[in-house]
Amino acid sequence: EESKNLTLLMSSQGAQLSGVVTVRGRGVEGAHVLLPYGSTLPRPKEDSGLGPIPTLAMMTRSDKAGRFSFEGLQPGWVWLKVSVPESADWVKRVLLESGKNRQNIELKEGGQISGVIRNEDGNVAAGVRFFASGPSWYTSTSSNEEGRFALEHLPAGKLLVSCTSQSRSKIKKNFEIADEEQLIWNPVFRTPQGVGGTVVHDEDDTPMVGVRVAAMVVDRERGSKYWGRSAITNKVGVFLLEDLTTAKHRLKILVPSLRGKYRELDVPNLPFVTAGAADLVIRISQSQMPSVYVIGELAVQEPEITRARLLIRKTSDSNPLANFPLKSSDSDFRLGPFAPGSYRVEIHTSSHGKKILPEQQLRRGIDLDLGVIKMPEPGRATLTILGRVPRNDKMQWRIAVRSGGQHIWQGATKNNVVELGPFPPGSYSVSVTDGIIGTAAKFEILENSNTTVSVKLR
Repeated sequence: EESKNLTLLMSSQGAQLSGVVTVRGRGVEGAHVLLPYGSTLPRPKEDSGLGPIPTLAMMTRSDKAGRFSFEGLQPGWVWLKVSVPESADWVKRVLLESGKNRQNIELKEGGQISGVIRNEDGNVAAGVRFFASGPSWYTSTSSNEEGRFALEHLPAGKLLVSCTSQSRSKIKKNFEIADEEQLIWNPVFRTPQGVGGTVVHDEDDTPMVGVRVAAMVVDRERGSKYWGRSAITNKVGVFLLEDLTTAKHRLKILVPSLRGKYRELDVPNLPFVTAGAADLVIRISQSQMPSVYVIGELAVQEPEITRARLLIRKTSDSNPLANFPLKSSDSDFRLGPFAPGSYRVEIHTSSHGKKILPEQQLRRGIDLDLGVIKMPEPGRATLTILGRVPRNDKMQWRIAVRSGGQHIWQGATKNNVVELGPFPPGSYSVSVTDGIIGTAAKFEILENSNTTVSVKLR
């Protein structure tokens, strides 16, 4: 009974963990000791029955003699990590029991992997990121202007080193390193290879726009598949799959479905390709394509289109069937697919107003090409404020411009002449106030013109 009560008392007090951090037998001051509970790794069988491991992290630093301690811990499996400059990280999984637990830690200098990274043409590659990782740790560095890199203080054992940079392939290599061992590795970035070609209609060789061509790698040894790269054909049906691996790739042809997702087309005789293949021609029967698409191009002058949207409505319905945002950096668009029928197409922009196109008839198997749509050019207005001058240097006119009941622009100025715009063609009102009195006026903006408007404050 007394033994049972003593066990209950120790359990209520939790677990304690203490130890000494040393390097070459001498205590290390200021060592960073981290104690995170839990792990993404499988739990050992011996800790089954201890209950769930909470997600908690505690940290302390060793004193002048290298001593550290944690109190009030929950019994269970934990990761204990210790790190100091000029030494490899020490990581170990520890089982905490009720009462006192002790774990002394001897840090090692660790190994080093260094070298020079170059491109295939022999020039050094600066700014390349290098990553080294083990079962429970990782570190990183970058190559300097001379292409040199050094991964230092690596824990002894097996590790994976990888390097990557924009527009280059990723390089990976496995190493096994001993304490204080120095390895030399001079990786070379290979020139990225690609696969290019054209997708056309089988009947008349016209280009197919907006078809997604994907390259899939089949790992026959592992019996698995994974996707490599994919690209969408442009206005002339051309695609380019860049930066492929050296393995053989199986091509897939994907087209948008009615639910906005891509589905695979059953295209016979699609070849297996390797990086470097060019001028491929893929022929697809029009009967395989779902419904129809709306394609076109916006034509505008300065300024660039901002916040553009394309609305498509069925003639018999006032609610928009589709509301697509259009990127200001790319005026080409290809939308759909849609079922055959009669539609209205509208384009709304904040910078160039809106444009409603005539009723369009969509027929099965034939894309609706709207061609080049010229948007109205915005105009400007010159506002002149008459009849009152600012009372002092700090006073400013506050100006607001509205259109269709919506506030579209506001600003403040000390000048009596103000340039407004550019605004899309339409009807506007402007209000001016100095904080005490105010006035308003209406004006019209015409396409690619400058309108004069004046207000008078009494």
